[in-house]
Amino acid sequence: MEYVKGRWGEEKFRNFIDKYNGSEEMATSAGENNFDMISFLKKNWLTLVFLAILVIATYWNSLHNDFVSDDVDGILKNRNIGDLKAVFTSSSQMALFIARPIINFLAYTIGGLHPIFFRIPNIIFHIGTVWTIFVLLSIFQSTSVAFFAASIIAVHPIFIESVAWISGGHYAQAGFFMLLSLLLYTQKGKKWYYLSFLFFLIALSSNEKSICFPLILVFYEISRSSLQKRWKRLIPFLIAFLIGMTVFVSQIQTRVLSLKQANYQEVGVDNPLVQVPIAITSYLWLIIWPDKLTLYHSELTFSPLEYGIRTGFYLLFLAVIGYSFKKNKNVFFWLMVLPLSLLIVLTPLRISWVVAERYVYLGATAIITVFAILLGRIGNNKILKPLTYVIFIVIVISLMTRSIFRNTDWKNQDNLWIATGKTSPSDPKTHNNLGDVYGRNGNLDKAIEEFGLAIRINPRYAEAYHNIANIYYRKGDVNTAIENYNKALYFNPRLWQSYQTLGIVYFNIGQFDLAESYMKKAAEFNPTNAEIRVQLGVIYLQIGQKEKAKEQFYEALRIDPKNEAAKTGLKEALK
Repeated sequence: MEYVKGRWGEEKFRNFIDKYNGSEEMATSAGENNFDMISFLKKNWLTLVFLAILVIATYWNSLHNDFVSDDVDGILKNRNIGDLKAVFTSSSQMALFIARPIINFLAYTIGGLHPIFFRIPNIIFHIGTVWTIFVLLSIFQSTSVAFFAASIIAVHPIFIESVAWISGGHYAQAGFFMLLSLLLYTQKGKKWYYLSFLFFLIALSSNEKSICFPLILVFYEISRSSLQKRWKRLIPFLIAFLIGMTVFVSQIQTRVLSLKQANYQEVGVDNPLVQVPIAITSYLWLIIWPDKLTLYHSELTFSPLEYGIRTGFYLLFLAVIGYSFKKNKNVFFWLMVLPLSLLIVLTPLRISWVVAERYVYLGATAIITVFAILLGRIGNNKILKPLTYVIFIVIVISLMTRSIFRNTDWKNQDNLWIATGKTSPSDPKTHNNLGDVYGRNGNLDKAIEEFGLAIRINPRYAEAYHNIANIYYRKGDVNTAIENYNKALYFNPRLWQSYQTLGIVYFNIGQFDLAESYMKKAAEFNPTNAEIRVQLGVIYLQIGQKEKAKEQFYEALRIDPKNEAAKTGLKEALK
C-alpha cells in the first residue's frame, strides 16, 4: 500500500508510519519528492563525515599500491596519458566513453605517474556512492536503514576491484553517477530532472555498461505504481538507451575479435540457461560471503548436482522478486537493480567475463540495501533491537577487516598474481602472470613451469609461448627460445613483441638479415614504438646502411623527442 506524502523528517509523520506499518519503512506516492538538502545536511552532517571516514579507513592501505594489471599498459606505459587531445581522438575509446580518460589526464597533470593520484578519484567516487545511498534510503526508508546500508557499502570487499584497482575505477565512477541520477530523478522540479539526465550521460560516458540505467528507472516507476502517469519522463532516457545500445551493438564484433586475439577464447554463444544462474548466484554468494575474491573468476565449472543447486537458488531469487512485487515494492525495486545492472554482461555472446567483481558495483549496492531493509525491520522489535546493532557492528568490522587484507593483494604485481593463483588455478592467464612473477624474481625454472601450465591449459596461448621463450633465452638456450618465439607468432601473427625479440636474438648471433626482417615486422605492427625504431636503426648501422639508420633514428625522435638512444644513434649515423 502506498502512503500519502508528508514533509520528510517530521517526527509525527514517522510515528504514524511506524504505527501503521509496524516498521520504519517510508514510501512515497506516485508523485515526486520535495527534499530539503540543507536541512538534511544540518541534521546528518556528522553521519556523512563518519561514513567518509569509514571509506577512507578501509582503503587507506591501498593508497600507495602500485600500478597493476591493466594499469601498466593503460597508464604507466601510455605515452598519451598527459595529452588531452589524445583523450578525444583515440580510436581505442568506444564512441563517447571518455569520462575516465579525462580523470586520468587530470590525475597525471596534478601528480604525474604516481598511483595515489589515480586512485584517489576512485575513493572519492565510492564516498559519493555511500553518501548518495544514505540520502536515497533516508528519503524512502529511514535513517537507520540508510545508515546500515551505507556503512556496509563503505567497507564491503566486493567493491575493492572498482576502488583499489585504478583500472576498475570507472565502475565506481559510473555507479556513483547512476545513483546520483536516480536520486535527482525522484525529486520534484525540472532542474533536478535535467540534472538527473545529465548525470546519466556522465555515467554513460564513464562506462558503457551504464546503458541499461533507463531500464532501472522504468522499474522504479513500476515500483511506485506510476509508470502509466509518468512514462513521458522516461522518454529522453530511453532514447539515450537506444542510441547507446546501437553504439554498443556496433562494437560487438570488434570486442569479440579483440577477446579472441587477447585471450585466445573461442568465438561462440554460451547457453543462457547455464550462464545466467551461475553468474547471478556467484554474485549473490560473493556479496554474502566475500571469501574467493579474485581478478579472474575462472572456477565456474560445476557438476550436474552443483549446477542443479545453483539453478534452484536462482529460481528462488526470482521467486523472491515476484513475491516482493506483491508485498514490498521497495524491496522489489532494489532486487531488480541487480539483474538490470548486469544485462550488458549477461549476454550469451562471449564479450565479457561470466563473473567479475567490478561488474556488480551497482548491483551489490542494491542487494546490500535489501539486507539493510530487512535488518531495519528486525530492529523495529524492541527486544531484538540491541541484537540488531550487535549483528550490524560485527558485520561492518568483519567486512572492513576482509577489505583491508584484500587491499594487500593489490599492492603490487607479485602480490596480485600470487593471490590470484590461489583462487583461479584453471585460468591460463593466472599461470602466465605467475610466470612473470617468478621470472622477475630470478626463479627461471619455476617461471618455465608456470608458463608451461598456461600452455597446457590453452595450447593456443601465444603470449605464454613468447614469455617462456624469454626465459629460455635468459638461460642461454637460444634454439629453444627461437622455437617458442615462432610458436607464438604461429598462434598470433600480430604479436610484435616476438618479432622484436627475434630481431634482437638474430642480431646478437650475427644473423643481421634475419634481424632486419623481424625488426621491420615489429615496426609494421607497432609503428609508434620508438624503441623498435632505435633497434632497427642500430641494425642498419651494423650493416653499413647509414641513410636507413638515420631515417629510423629521426622517426624515433619524432615519436619520442627525449629518446637518448635515438640521439646517440643519430650522431653515429651522421658521422
